[in-house]
Amino acid sequence: MEITGEKASTVELSYASNNRIRYAYDEKTRLYKRFINGEPMKDKEDGSQVAVRNIIVQHAVHYYVTGTVYTNIEQVGSGKAEYFSDGIRRIGTWKRENADAMTIYYDEFGKEIHFRQGVTFIQLVRPETAVDAS
Repeated sequence: MEITGEKASTVELSYASNNRIRYAYDEKTRLYKRFINGEPMKDKEDGSQVAVRNIIVQHAVHYYVTGTVYTNIEQVGSGKAEYFSDGIRRIGTWKRENADAMTIYYDEFGKEIHFRQGVTFIQLVRPETAVDAS
């Protein structure tokens, strides 16, 4: 299965000024290495740098829970999604019919995406969050 799209050797997004996420694609391993605030994210069990095969950036509505410090994320519905695999970026959508259903991810043509086998990170971000890829 060949993946087509624009090149994405790095992927960057930010949840807050003190929570910046970066992925760097390693062509040799075909994995994205994950960084938080410029530092490698380490696996707590073995100390290795966390690396993933696929990244899904799911844009979803966030809202504060009144009277608390909590934020809820609307995960039923649909919205924009961005996908990164094999150093390639694609733009599409996500859809989840109800709380008991699985989220389905679609490509730019409305066809369901089947991801490469391996670790996949889903980054839930606000609809207006910018994702920089180069």
